[in-house]
Amino acid sequence: MWDSNEVQEVPAHDGKLLSHKELGGVGGATMVSALNPESIRGWLRNRRGWKRRSNKLIKDFSFGSFRDSIVFVNRVATLADSHDHHPDIDVRYSTVTLTLSTNDPRGITEKDLELAEQIDFATSTH
Repeated sequence: MWDSNEVQEVPAHDGKLLSHKELGGVGGATMVSALNPESIRGWLRNRRGWKRRSNKLIKDFSFGSFRDSIVFVNRVATLADSHDHHPDIDVRYSTVTLTLSTNDPRGITEKDLELAEQIDFATSTH
């Protein structure tokens, strides 16, 4: 398994070697792997409202109005952009459903858990 603290060298265009960390991961992306079911279950035990459905994390958020729902969606968009990891967002009047998963690798990864925690923290729904 790949260790994120391990320095891997990749040739640059001018022949100079750049470390994996200098590149921010190969191709600018950090390598991630899908979490095992036990890790996901452990995380879910400590998070209110999040559920696992297949290879996705899902949570419904309820608000007093459509406008409040959209304000929330904008907060989530800001967090998602800062994490370069974007959830599926479904808005149904005063209910917003967020679905987090990672495409490559397919499944739930640390990126999903980290974004879910940031969303909970930013919206005070721990």
